[in-house]
Amino acid sequence: MCSPSLTSLLPQELIDQIIDDNELDMSTLISCSVVCRSFVRPSQARIFTHLDCGMGATDRTNVARFRRLHDVLTESPRLVPYITNLSFRQLYPWNTPNELLSILRLLSNVRSINFERIYWSRLPSDVRIAIRDLCQRSKLSHLGLKEVQNMSAECLALIADTPNLTHLSLPDVELSASEDIARWPLQKRIQLFDLVLHKIDDNVIDMIVSWLVEGRCLSGLRRLSFNWHARATSSFQRLIGVSASSLEDVTISSSFLLSQPPRILSLAAATALRSISVTVMICTESFIPWLVELLQSHNSPRTLYTIILNIVTTRLAVPDDWDKLARLLEGDRFPALRTVEFIFSKSSSPLLPAIVTAAETAFVRLVARGVFKCSKRT
Repeated sequence: MCSPSLTSLLPQELIDQIIDDNELDMSTLISCSVVCRSFVRPSQARIFTHLDCGMGATDRTNVARFRRLHDVLTESPRLVPYITNLSFRQLYPWNTPNELLSILRLLSNVRSINFERIYWSRLPSDVRIAIRDLCQRSKLSHLGLKEVQNMSAECLALIADTPNLTHLSLPDVELSASEDIARWPLQKRIQLFDLVLHKIDDNVIDMIVSWLVEGRCLSGLRRLSFNWHARATSSFQRLIGVSASSLEDVTISSSFLLSQPPRILSLAAATALRSISVTVMICTESFIPWLVELLQSHNSPRTLYTIILNIVTTRLAVPDDWDKLARLLEGDRFPALRTVEFIFSKSSSPLLPAIVTAAETAFVRLVARGVFKCSKRT
């Protein structure tokens, strides 16, 4: 398909452009990496940067795929250091081939690892050990655990305790109920810049926050994203407090229920905040007063440039108190404000046109300044 005589005539810029244009077409990239051995090294590095260990439909498919990949890496060991990003999806005891274990033992230059939809305790023990060892011997900067169930606190502590870790994402993580992660304190001098905590039980949130605070790895935190609910307010308030001088972006997701009156979450300590994003699942009459109080708690408004409100509920009504928020944002309190955006989900409500009209009417001064806009998620 690509003979050496042909590719030797192609400039590297053209090869790179072809790869860039197909960066999401993994089948094309994989075909190129296997068939066209004459690619020069920069292109090979781009092809092998991200290794997706998602499981196929059948055991036979998994075995064949990982066996071929293992053969490629052992036949061409120069490719191994190119693999810096690793993804694991839907690993189960019955679909985890031995070849995966062999591949994990080859890797040593991984910078980013993401796990998704994994029942941790049911993985073969040698696979769990291989993943832990890989995290500890690599210069890992990004660790993501999404929908990982029944993970031992000890294992989380061991794979996260790497000195280069700057990004920790824990959406919908379930730790073993009987364990307290505080029993395994962080030993390395970690400095996190990004932290994501979504859909985690209250008791687990409390343990993880205490573990991170006591590990002294949050003093330089820049971006914080969490799923807020009233019972965990003290833990999230503690997070904001210890990272107050460095925190630049806060993203808050919440579901407001009529049966659960909101408690205020204060941003008073955050002196460097540039952006606030709020995602609301169920927009009740308590939401706008809560949002106004949240913004009023910010004591350094001259640094705030962006406010984004994501509304994803399908049960919207035209709010009757947006004027309270408009008066706050159109006044002199936030002189540096450059963007106020309301983003609605694709199927928010049949009342969406009326809601957008009401918002643009309430924020007419910001609309005139080009600061306010409404958009719809595609």
